[in-house]
Amino acid sequence: MSPVRSFAAGLALTAALACHCRSRADSTAYFWLSNEVGGPAVPVIYALPGSLGEIGVWARPAMGYRLSAVSLDLKAEQSGVVSFTDVLVHNPLLQAMPETHRHQITFDSDSGLAVEADLIDSFLGLTFFEDAAGLPNGAGMGLSCGTDLQCCDTFGEPSWRFATVGYEAGMSYGATDLYLQIGEQGVWQSPAGAAEPDPPWNTSAVFGLTNDLANQWTVPQAGGVDDRHAHQGAADATIQVASADFDEDGDVDGADFLTWQRGLDAAATHAGGDADGNGGVDGVDLAAWKFQFGASGAGAPAQIAVPEPSDLVAIVALLAVRRTCRRLRGKDRKRTSRARGETSSLNVPLSQGHCERKPRT
Repeated sequence: MSPVRSFAAGLALTAALACHCRSRADSTAYFWLSNEVGGPAVPVIYALPGSLGEIGVWARPAMGYRLSAVSLDLKAEQSGVVSFTDVLVHNPLLQAMPETHRHQITFDSDSGLAVEADLIDSFLGLTFFEDAAGLPNGAGMGLSCGTDLQCCDTFGEPSWRFATVGYEAGMSYGATDLYLQIGEQGVWQSPAGAAEPDPPWNTSAVFGLTNDLANQWTVPQAGGVDDRHAHQGAADATIQVASADFDEDGDVDGADFLTWQRGLDAAATHAGGDADGNGGVDGVDLAAWKFQFGASGAGAPAQIAVPEPSDLVAIVALLAVRRTCRRLRGKDRKRTSRARGETSSLNVPLSQGHCERKPRT
């Protein structure tokens, strides 16, 4: 263990001895991955092969609590799809009186944290009160956003963009699920007005959606199941390495959409409309085209939602109408002018849907 990590562990033990414990039911912290403001969310992120991207790690302490110390892992379940490149734990200087940083200690890839291709192990943001070890007090996260520009209360509860993780997509098509885990030092919260944080066995952590209690984790006090460095249940995010440049001319445009349209519901190669390399052409490939439409080169990945089944039904129906129109227009050349007028009413334009990218924060 490095000197900084050992020092952090010593602070944690000192705080645990002095704390006043609360029931776990009152102290659940939430964490999720997202490039959007607010949350919680479980995003699908489409990355071009070989592109660089990043994803935010968000935190929300329990109502009435301050999130005092955080130790998390991030694991890519399928190796080789993406490689983690760095992690930045945000520690702004808050314009309070007196001015103070969010954490007394931060631990990211610029300050000695080892980052492996498929795992970030125990990246830390730590703060303890009452001048722990002589360090200036850290503000922590909570109870409100205050002057913290990395905090959002769009959904009525303050949430913090706590860290940003960089990654590089592989050159082959594929997908990997991402999972957050409790790190070695656990998660520490402080009840409002408390001089010291509760120990980590008094805090639960829920990853992904707030109602996904299958992903609720704890650190045992003694003799219990240790949930650190482990995960289960639904993924907290998915990165899909895909390319909708089916004709490989360097951009994603209407010609690529026509390739997808012709290959819909069929087994195909990339040249036939298979953006994600799974051997078929479906709504996921359309979602990749919608995200990448108008892009050229290895653009930065963004976060979009895969179309809902009802949306896909509507798309397929419109495509069927469009194909019918083409057949009817061909036959109309030999029909009367009245027949040509009737079929023209079937020429319904294909809806482009919601193709705009949302701004990243």
